[in-house]
Amino acid sequence: MQEHLVKRLLVKPYHYQQISEHFDFIDSTELAGFYSAINYNIVDSNRLTVGLDIKNERLVNSEFTDKQTGITRSFVQSEYANMSLFDTGIFIQDKQSFWDNKTQLTVGLRFDILELFDNQVSYRFGLTHAFTPTLSAKILYGSAYRSPSFLEFTRSPVGTQLPEVETMRTLEAHLNYHTKTLQLGLTVFHNNYDNFISRKNSFHESAQNLDAGVFSNIDNQVVTGLEFDSKYIITSEWSSFLNASWSYAKSLRADKALPLLADWTVTTGLEWHRSFAIGNIQFNNHLITYGQRRDWSSDLWNVGQTQRYPNRQKNFNAAFVVWNSILNYQISIEQQHTLDLSLSIHNVLDQQYYTQALIPPSPDKTASFDTQYSGRNIRFGISYSW
Repeated sequence: MQEHLVKRLLVKPYHYQQISEHFDFIDSTELAGFYSAINYNIVDSNRLTVGLDIKNERLVNSEFTDKQTGITRSFVQSEYANMSLFDTGIFIQDKQSFWDNKTQLTVGLRFDILELFDNQVSYRFGLTHAFTPTLSAKILYGSAYRSPSFLEFTRSPVGTQLPEVETMRTLEAHLNYHTKTLQLGLTVFHNNYDNFISRKNSFHESAQNLDAGVFSNIDNQVVTGLEFDSKYIITSEWSSFLNASWSYAKSLRADKALPLLADWTVTTGLEWHRSFAIGNIQFNNHLITYGQRRDWSSDLWNVGQTQRYPNRQKNFNAAFVVWNSILNYQISIEQQHTLDLSLSIHNVLDQQYYTQALIPPSPDKTASFDTQYSGRNIRFGISYSW
């Protein structure tokens, strides 16, 4: 019997910033956790894993600042001030290999005890098989859940009912082919979402019932898709890739396709990497093409929006291309300590596209338009892991 014990302590602050025309929204939470897993090799072909996953999340603040007056106010209700949630997960997984490890069967079960919401049970079944040294396949069926975040219930008016836990069931099949210079992958998936959590400004609600601060379980949804990924090794330092995806998302409650989503995307680019000084440097250049989005028809435009978005007629409801560049430098010490420095330019072409909001205009309400991709921006990041 062989035993491995892994423990990790995590303390991580999290900040989320949302920018609108007149307000800055900032939500801050603090997350601390403990993860432990023990692996038992019962026999050479079988591995059993049992573990414990504990998380404690604390709400620090949720506030907004009026850009014109500079006044800052808190969103948090008094009953949620300094709220802290303690959740515990217990999991077990068994992995069995057959026929000289060419076939592997994985079965997993997880039980989560949630402090504020209903306890959850998740499961996972996976089967992989290697037909040849270069060709393999995988089938996966499982479930997962997502409990509402602090943002999704602390902003609600006093007395508003909390959303229920959002759950998902997924069925996925994957085919993979690889050689020394070429990697090809094809994935087909079908996901069912129950009690989908979202803000109530959707086509499920009338204008009289809308409240921008209220999240709820608005829908059950189905997403079916196809993904293709490929990578070609040109030299020891250069490689190219081409990825494509197609998906169809449907609202079961409204019995129609979800709007504001692209049916397909295509991503292509070049990667370069090499050793430099005491670390490794990597440069990534890629173009992302987004397909036609499912929006309200163009006859719902309101003339009064022309000055606000002068290019909306050109960019409304059309496919568009985004160019991103990323420069990364990573230093690793004994494979345990890693320092990562990154400099990225998102949307190099500075292309901005607009689409009509979900709520159609009415005699007392003009149409509004949302930015589909933010303008050009430069980001510098530093991370250290151990």
